[in-house]
Amino acid sequence: MGWTNVKSLQNDTDHEILAHLNDVDPPPIWITVDKKVVCPPGKSTVLDWNLPWVTSSMDFGVRHIVLEIPTGTEKYWIYQGEDRDGDFVRYLTNRTFIQMAPVVPGVHDVNGDRVIMVKTDGSFEFGY
Repeated sequence: MGWTNVKSLQNDTDHEILAHLNDVDPPPIWITVDKKVVCPPGKSTVLDWNLPWVTSSMDFGVRHIVLEIPTGTEKYWIYQGEDRDGDFVRYLTNRTFIQMAPVVPGVHDVNGDRVIMVKTDGSFEFGY
């Protein structure tokens, strides 16, 4: 299991995007990370967030990045997870965890720095 760091969010749409990091470690650690960043249309925003690790539906409920495209419309839930097919950056289009969720478009391998690129049509991909 490696770490994937989301360095920035690139917004190629014509509306604001909200990125929300939710990463809670259960007891006895009790560390809660809750960050929200708005990215203006046509701009890039620095995030520098470690992508949350998910191993179960319980983890998924408290560990993920949500992209709201546009702001106020939750569209993608993104996380890192290892399953029978390997350890990848994965995403869902609703808040319901499933095993072997699809890998993100673009660079879905783990380890290293990534950029979330939101395209003009509201779809996204991971890149370098």
